[in-house]
Amino acid sequence: MNKKTVIILILLAAIFAAAIYTLLIKEPLIEKVIITEKKSLSEAEMQSLPSDKTNDFVLSSGSAIYAIFIVKDLKTGNTIDIKWFKIKDSKEELMQDDSVSTKKEGSGQIAAGLIMKDDTYEPGNYRMEYDLNGGTPISVNFTVK
Repeated sequence: MNKKTVIILILLAAIFAAAIYTLLIKEPLIEKVIITEKKSLSEAEMQSLPSDKTNDFVLSSGSAIYAIFIVKDLKTGNTIDIKWFKIKDSKEELMQDDSVSTKKEGSGQIAAGLIMKDDTYEPGNYRMEYDLNGGTPISVNFTVK
């Protein structure tokens, strides 16, 4: 083999290795978000929920309200930004702004709660908006009765 052939083989091997490495890298992902009155969900409860990312949820004004993020392949330092809005007369009022940063790598559940005022939530329509690592925001609507 001449020198040119060896260089081409080394370059092809490097490209092949880079392609394999890229395929094996798992991107952090929020698989599903559930607005619930529970701080965490069992495996059975998660399996019984619809498979789409967002749904309309109806909750009680006297119960705690949590957003449960089902996450996969998060890395240390990934950030979920969360904004909670109350919708009044077609206008949105920002009620709470949260940011959660991961301390460990992995998959599972992350919970963020909406703080109660005077041990209750005002009945009406709400929207929770979230993004992962500053990506495109996604919204989940819910109602408090």
